Order: sequence, then C-alpha cells, then structure tokens
Amino acid sequence: MKRRDFLFGGFVAAAGASAPNVGASTRPTPDMYAQLSTVQKTLPADVAQLPLFALQGMAQSRPRSIVSKLSDIVSVKDFGATGDGRTDDTEAVQRAIDNFAQGHGTIRFPLGTYRITSTITVARDRIALLGDGKHVSIINFEPKTESPCFAFAKGNAVLFQAQIRGFGFVGNNKVGKIAIRATDVSEFTIEDIATYPWTGGSIGIQLRGRELIQVRNVSLKADLPISIEANPNNNIALDHAHFSDCYLLPSKGEPCVRMASGLYVANVLFDGAQAWVGGSGGFYWNDTAGRSASLDLSLQNIRYEQGADPNAYTIFIRHNHALHGLTIRNVNLGAATRGIYLRGCRRVMMDTVSYHGSSREALNIDGSCDQVFLQNCMFQDGSTASMTGLTEKWSLHRFSSRTPVAGSSFWVSGKG
Repeated sequence: MKRRDFLFGGFVAAAGASAPNVGASTRPTPDMYAQLSTVQKTLPADVAQLPLFALQGMAQSRPRSIVSKLSDIVSVKDFGATGDGRTDDTEAVQRAIDNFAQGHGTIRFPLGTYRITSTITVARDRIALLGDGKHVSIINFEPKTESPCFAFAKGNAVLFQAQIRGFGFVGNNKVGKIAIRATDVSEFTIEDIATYPWTGGSIGIQLRGRELIQVRNVSLKADLPISIEANPNNNIALDHAHFSDCYLLPSKGEPCVRMASGLYVANVLFDGAQAWVGGSGGFYWNDTAGRSASLDLSLQNIRYEQGADPNAYTIFIRHNHALHGLTIRNVNLGAATRGIYLRGCRRVMMDTVSYHGSSREALNIDGSCDQVFLQNCMFQDGSTASMTGLTEKWSLHRFSSRTPVAGSSFWVSGKG
C-alpha cells in the first residue's frame, strides 16, 4: 500500500472511524474527503497538519494539509445527512448551509436521495449548492403545508451571487410545493435542474425579483414550470435575466411560463433549445396593473406543441402600460392552440415565426400595439388574423389570398 493511501486510512482509523476502502492502485476521491471531514476536528493538531498529496501524477501539484484540503468543499453528509431516501435529512442540510455563517461557501450533495420535509433557507451571500446532476442527486420533498423546498432570500436585503446546480426534485404528494424560490437576488444561477414528478399545485422555479439571473439546462415537469412574480423589497421584478435550454411541461390549466401582473421587467431573454410541451399555452403575461413601461423581452428558439387548451395562445402578452421592444424569433407556434395575442406592445419584431394550425387564430394584435414588423414568417392557409386598429404600410411574400398576413410586412397603429 502506498504511503499516501495508508495515511488516508490511518487518519480515519485514528479518529475512531472506519477507514475507507482504498486499494493499492486507487487514489483518494471526493467521497473519501467527505468521509474524512467528519473527523477533522478530532485529529491531533500535529496530524491535521501533515501534508496530503491531493493530485497524483501531476508534476506541478503541491502538498497540502488534510485540514486545508477538507475545507475546500463541505458535504451535507459531513453534517449528518444520509441520502438514503428514508431518513429525514432536513436538519442536516440546514446545518451544512448554516455552517457558513458569513456566506462564501460551497455545499456538495453526493449521489443519493435526500428526503426533505420543510423549507431549506439560504440567507447568506455567495453560497453554492452543488449536486452531482439531474436525477443523480435527488431531493424528495414532502412538506406538510404549501412551501418552497429551497428558499434563497435575505430578508429586506439583496442576496448576492448564490447558485444551485445539479439536482432532481421529486414530490408526488398533494401538498403545493416550489422546488426553488429566489427572492430579491442578484447574480443568481440555476443550472442542471429537473422536477418530476412534481404535483399538488406545484411550481418548478419561482423568481421574485432583481437582476442578472441565469437559468440554464432545466427540465421542469410541474403544474407551473416557471413563475415570475413581484419583488417584495423593490419594484424591479426581473432585470437582465437569461433562460436557456429549457424543457417545460406544465399541467393542463397552466402555461409554461407565467409572469404576474404589475411587474417591471427589462432585458429578459429566452433562447437556446426551448422545448415547451403541453399545458395551457406557452408564455403568459396578463398585466392589468402595471404603471410603468417594461423593456426588451425576447422569446427565441421556442417550439410549443401538444397544447391541451385550444383556446390558449403560444404567446399571450397584454401590458397595462407599454412593453417597449418585443422580439419573437425562430418560434414554431403550437398548431393545437392559438398563435400570438398582443396588447400594449411597441417595437415588435417577429422573425421566422410559423403557425401550422389550419383553422385557428394565428395572430390577434390591435391598435394598442405599434411598429409591428414581420419578417420571414409563415401562417398556414385557413388560419385567421385580427389586426384591428393597425395599418399595413408595406408587405412582401403573401403566399395566397387565404393567408391572413403576409410573411414580411410592417404595421403601425391607426391610419399611419
């Protein structure tokens, strides 16, 4: 056995724990470090400072003490979590997070199923929760009352630079639940997240305010996959947000993405691979209370299909005041539902938008909108369009007299 492997086994055995099973040709793994960290404080000071070679076969690596190595990343198992799917790991997970009283910490959730029964709160800046991947590190959430599983919030203050990555959420009881709730966050990242099954009046991701938010590579089968809501601390609901590579599967009666009424949003982008399937519509924003203009919403690379409600729209936006700058690009509107409904939108660009429903409404836009530009669009013969209060200034590529709107055209409010 190599001296380094002997040290790993010896350190744990000296602290009264079982040594990890380390073969002569096996180098230490992250799980071994996680196992050792539970005995870190029991090691004699002289032993704790002995050098530990973390990287084998790398000429530029340098020896570090075991305490230094184990302080890099903490595992929830260091604080008593089991990940066996049966034990209630709620308190252990919260202890692991609270261990970083000043923030600035990374907490790892190794392969396993973690049973959580009440909300886990992250209230310090720069905390990262890292699982091993969707449906590898699994959170089985079983709340007794409607509540979020992970709540990122700092009271009346902004929570900075937190992140959550690499988890699958399951929860099939009848209690309402939210996988991730983020309230008044800045530079916040959600990545590699899945929810399934997720029932009982459930929400996948609930965003409640602020800026520079990244949501990437998520697969959300939930009653409502994404809910964008008011910020309780500030009027900024969503400023500079990017949603990329989203597979969204809502239940009947809910859209893929819902924005609440009365929100101020700016520079919000959906792009990458956007696969939206089922439910009652795609993007839904019925703003009846907004008192200020919102800016620059971009919906791109969306294919909506298998909609359950023929009266719903793939994109429904009614703004109480004005949305300045709406881009709809490379979107395949669901043939089983209606196409696009717009009110109160200015400077609208539709580029490479197609609608294949032959007997339903492709477009419903009225004179509350202005400067609507269509480019390279296709609307199926037999579909209908309502452009009441808008004047067509020019058009190209009208495929037939039965096509409701030319594939490329420009419309302005009133008589132009």
